[in-house]
Amino acid sequence: MKAKGVVILELNHLPLNHLENDRLGFIEKAEHIAKNINNHPSYLPYAISIRGPWGAGKSTMLNFIENYLDTEKCSVIRFNSWLVTEKDSLIINLFEEIYYQIDGGYTAIKKGFREYAKKVIPPVSKAVTYFTSVSQGMDSASANMVANSAGEATKGIAELTFEKPLSMRKKELYNEMLMHYQGTDKKIVVMIDEIDRLFPDELITIFQMVKSALDFPGIVFLVAMDESVICDALEKKGIIKPKEYLEKIFQKNYYINTKYQLQTLTDSLMVNFLGNEESDAKLLECIKSYLFLKQENFTNEHPSHVEIQKNNLNETFSLNAVDYEKLKESYYKLYWSLIDDCNLSNPRTFLKFSQNLLEVWPEFYRDFIYNKEMQKYELHAAFVTLIAFIIKPQEFSYDILSNSSEQKIEDSLLKVVKVHLSLLLPDLIKHLDEKRTSYSVNDNIIREALYYFNKYPDLSRSRLSD
Repeated sequence: MKAKGVVILELNHLPLNHLENDRLGFIEKAEHIAKNINNHPSYLPYAISIRGPWGAGKSTMLNFIENYLDTEKCSVIRFNSWLVTEKDSLIINLFEEIYYQIDGGYTAIKKGFREYAKKVIPPVSKAVTYFTSVSQGMDSASANMVANSAGEATKGIAELTFEKPLSMRKKELYNEMLMHYQGTDKKIVVMIDEIDRLFPDELITIFQMVKSALDFPGIVFLVAMDESVICDALEKKGIIKPKEYLEKIFQKNYYINTKYQLQTLTDSLMVNFLGNEESDAKLLECIKSYLFLKQENFTNEHPSHVEIQKNNLNETFSLNAVDYEKLKESYYKLYWSLIDDCNLSNPRTFLKFSQNLLEVWPEFYRDFIYNKEMQKYELHAAFVTLIAFIIKPQEFSYDILSNSSEQKIEDSLLKVVKVHLSLLLPDLIKHLDEKRTSYSVNDNIIREALYYFNKYPDLSRSRLSD
């Protein structure tokens, strides 16, 4: 059995490949998309997009879809556009992949595809030489070398060698492929990934291939993309309505909505790795409160008096009244801040967060929580300071989160955290000689947590002098 830490580290190496490793709840949607492709009429060109933000698991979804495709019907091409370093090479490599998947050896379709490629792929002479070499039995690497040499030698005059215009070549090839695929279930499924990382010119090239140059019977395109990134890139190229542009390319769109999977991720990537230790039980209690929003796990009572050792004396303080309705509401606000402001429901973001939390928690619990014999409301406060530090290590500071601080907070998460902590840890009140003084235990926990997380030398000196 692998150690917990090893398993967690392995999870960071997405995408997932095997259905049994599904931790994102993708199986049902992947099976549905694959069934749609399996049943699509082969004689109709088809383009599908898988849309989701960075880290949502688009590559994992492509892997799972491939697992469900009928291998008797579908020949799959996995095309990673980011691995190709030049715009012209994008076209050449895409044509090459499809050329190799066309059935029947050197058939009329392959010949027509080769002739059509001459018209589409720049530089033309390179394409002609490449496909001629391959059709005569030369391996791909050798054909590329010959094609590169030919391209340099004949650049500029190759256009004179063509006998038919592009439109006629395409129509002839379209009809050949229609005759070949009509009445069969066979199709070539071209999965294109990583297009979000391309330059705008390269993006346009890919879309031109999908929509215009390679929209043939028997070919299904399945393109994974971050819609917002793609639209930004298209706008930079002068496309005023990028979403409408995309709608003209894709007949079907599927979305990976990460906003509503935080609890699924928590179950799969955190809870499943907890053991029977007391620290794990306390962490699970906090998880239920803050990531599962189990109201029965919310803090719902505080002691009426708290005894604190101050200046080597034990002093008893009463607590300010706690508004439990506002406190309950603040649990929900913190949950949505983790999703909306921190993108925590994104699988890659959550993986980093969960790995950090599971790595730090056992020692944090032993040294900072267990030794202080914290009450439930203090445990929750400690947990919140920890996750705030994990997510916002540079912004987290005593000056910002302290109840007594009036410093303006710019960060959205830390604003919510401060309000939650102020409700969770109300000020302590003491009456002395008819004079009322207050003391914020909130400040103590934040100060101690900050020292624990960073071990700042100056803070250490300050603690020793207190």
